[in-house]
Amino acid sequence: MAAAMPSLYRRVLPSPPAVDFASPEGKRLFSEALAAGTMEGFFSLISCFQTQSEPAFCGLASIAVVLNALAIDPGRRWKGPWRWFDESMLDCCEPLDKVKAQGITFGKVACLAHCSGADVQSFRANRVTLEDLRRHLVRCASSQDCHLIASYHRKPFKQSCREESWKSMAKYCVEDLPNLLKAENLDNVPTLLSCLIETLPANAGALIKWVIEVRRKEEDRPSLSKEEKERLSLKVLCNFIYFLDIVFLTVLSLWTGIK
Repeated sequence: MAAAMPSLYRRVLPSPPAVDFASPEGKRLFSEALAAGTMEGFFSLISCFQTQSEPAFCGLASIAVVLNALAIDPGRRWKGPWRWFDESMLDCCEPLDKVKAQGITFGKVACLAHCSGADVQSFRANRVTLEDLRRHLVRCASSQDCHLIASYHRKPFKQSCREESWKSMAKYCVEDLPNLLKAENLDNVPTLLSCLIETLPANAGALIKWVIEVRRKEEDRPSLSKEEKERLSLKVLCNFIYFLDIVFLTVLSLWTGIK
């Protein structure tokens, strides 16, 4: 039986530095901005808000919300008789299958908004100042005919949408490992294992810890007894061993095939 894939139900927002919108502090900031006239764009956005239907569709969902908030007619049907922007309709600059697999770049987001009928101005961080950003933000927040979509780095906010160590591990397995296994000196299993351990990506340990932690958080509920928690800890350890076993068997299979 295959091991259950690790999963998450939401994630705790690191605060600070970010402020939870529904927290007392978030409500206070909202009230202040509303009184200052810098929440004008909020109501048209929230009335059209939609969450992304795919993990990599954050850019598409943002564009759809803004286009609908600006009351731009897509000129074609969404479903039934309704003309309404949806992620599935935003494919004029990049195939949806590619966006689903890889996400979308800043330039393609601007392209999609433009070809969908919006008046677009794009600014890259290395070509504007912080004061420029603040000025554009206040301008858009103070009106209903201008909205701002920002692409930002999550790390300073202590956020992550995915465990970055997956990327390096995937590259290692797909690109580096096949070439590594062609080496002439890999003539026995101990040498193979030693080479495998020595050449793993630097953050491979972070990936393993992440998989274990996700599993632990998912199953280590407060209502469990001490005996049940001990059984779950053993289960987590077994899952870890299973994970290493799969990696080893995959490598061994590739190595045998090459040899």
